[in-house]
Amino acid sequence: IHRSKMFKYRLNLYIAIGIDTIGGKRAILRRLTFLRHEFISSLLI
Repeated sequence: IHRSKMFKYRLNLYIAIGIDTIGGKRAILRRLTFLRHEFISSLLI
C-alpha cells in the first residue's frame, strides 16, 4: 500500500516535471546561454 502510494506520487512528480520542461524549455535554454555568456566573460576579465 505504501509503495503504490509512493509510486503514484513519483509518477505525478515526473509528469509535472515533464510538462514544466516542455513548457519552459526555451526559457531554460535562454537562461543557460546567458549563464554561459556570463561565465565566459568573467573568465576573459
